[in-house]
Amino acid sequence: MTIRSFSWLIVVVLAVAGCAATTSPSSTASAVPSSTVTSVSTAVVSTTVVTTGDPSLAGVSGVTRITDGLDELAVEWGVVEPGGSYMGPVDVSGVPVLLEPIEGDGDFSWMTPEDRFNMDPDSRQGLVLACVGDLDARFAQLIEATGSFDWSRLGGQLSQVGMAAYVACDVGLHVPRLVQSEWTSAMWQKAYDYTMAVEDCMEVEAGIDLGSRVTRGEYEAGAELLPAGSVYWSLDDATVQRLNQVCPWFPVGGFGAWNPGDPIVPEP
Repeated sequence: MTIRSFSWLIVVVLAVAGCAATTSPSSTASAVPSSTVTSVSTAVVSTTVVTTGDPSLAGVSGVTRITDGLDELAVEWGVVEPGGSYMGPVDVSGVPVLLEPIEGDGDFSWMTPEDRFNMDPDSRQGLVLACVGDLDARFAQLIEATGSFDWSRLGGQLSQVGMAAYVACDVGLHVPRLVQSEWTSAMWQKAYDYTMAVEDCMEVEAGIDLGSRVTRGEYEAGAELLPAGSVYWSLDDATVQRLNQVCPWFPVGGFGAWNPGDPIVPEP
């Protein structure tokens, strides 16, 4: 996936890190931003999930009737009725979620905004995947084979159950949401410093000059990091993919693992 959208990128990533199984909050190829953060609200669940322009997720949202056979696990959980119609709660996009969070893999309700800011999203993801894998052997097999959980690969009805399971496991961790109003000046500064370091990394790796940078104030206000006309937009997709790997827009290990002056760690 080639990341080509940058306005408020770090803010969006922090807001949703760990809530999508296989995608980043950005558009694919060279399209304009197409990711959407939607609120999940049921009687007992309130969290955030992400839908993106990633074609691998096509057909996951908005499916209300299953036509390729019933699944025992789906019926057991009450996600579908015997006739095949989905009957569980949904978010505003029509994506099904389970009625109850699945707990037991950790409780992070104690986190302060700074703790949440510094959280390693890979650690959170690992806990969610462990929870999902324990629910069904087919889930565990997909995770073992791919190292992630792209529920759409399960197909039809089971993909709906997989999506519901992932959200329920993530909600069960009780990780507080991180909202912009809770950011301290130090958090903004660290995010800004990292973003500027990423742009330095890109210039070195691609042999380009990105020109003038946004100020800290402009960054907080949501200014475009790489506006139209930047030499960045002339780069081919292969170069952009390489830059996304060697100069990731979110620090490997989270902000708690990076300090100003540290090198940019490539994605593994």
